[in-house]
Amino acid sequence: MPCLQWITRTLEKEGEHLCPFQMIPSDFGEGLEFDYARTTHLVIDEFGLTDVGKERPINISASIDAAKLTKNITRTSAGLKMTAVQGRDPLKNKRSFIADNNSLCDLQSRNTTFFVENNFNQENKGIV
Repeated sequence: MPCLQWITRTLEKEGEHLCPFQMIPSDFGEGLEFDYARTTHLVIDEFGLTDVGKERPINISASIDAAKLTKNITRTSAGLKMTAVQGRDPLKNKRSFIADNNSLCDLQSRNTTFFVENNFNQENKGIV
């Protein structure tokens, strides 16, 4: 089995435990959808905000993105963006969004956006 196929199958198998997903058909293409509740809980936990969320609301925003991949294929994605400044970035292991001089930074970082649904469609006026 080629390496890329092996990696794909391994990631799918391991990922199923963390955050299950399903393939979703549409009239114009296909998509991939993660379990919204499990994804949200996983992100909150990884940013160290589980206990904070039990005491007070934490700030999470919606995130939507689209791109034209080829002449006839588009990708639309929707998900969540961690915007709670009291969290800790799991990749950098330091406070999210706070620079040394106590100012906000990295508010548009790709490291804080988690797409829950991705759709790949043939370009079509019916999508709009």
